[in-house]
Amino acid sequence: MNRWILSVLLSALLWAPAALAQLTIVTDQAAYHVGDIMSFTIHNAGPGVATFVSDPPFSIWHVESGDCVDGCMGLPVVWTLPAGGTIAVQRDTGVGPDLVGHYEISLAGSSSDPGSILSAEYELTAPVAVSTAAWGAIKGLFR
Repeated sequence: MNRWILSVLLSALLWAPAALAQLTIVTDQAAYHVGDIMSFTIHNAGPGVATFVSDPPFSIWHVESGDCVDGCMGLPVVWTLPAGGTIAVQRDTGVGPDLVGHYEISLAGSSSDPGSILSAEYELTAPVAVSTAAWGAIKGLFR
């Protein structure tokens, strides 16, 4: 009888639902110029551990063309981000350079927590005119 109770208790513990991870992804600005450094942050507010199925844990898509510009061929790696963990990412929009338009960043993980934000959007505009001293314009001179 005791073995039966022990096996039922162990089964219940193994099949208990995990605590949800509340994931958010946010950019530091809503719009960038071609050549600017675009920054975004992925954060797990907890209480559970977030699991990702790709490295990098995101992909960036040009909405108008449907082209993937970063994170398209992520390595099939399963890894976790603990509660309270943060990943900061910076991306140079002038390396390609990226096309002007609307972009969406999507996470390669999921969360059913209602407070999760699993994608972020930003606008990429034409480079700043050469007459200004913006970093994007200076980089544009050497392309």
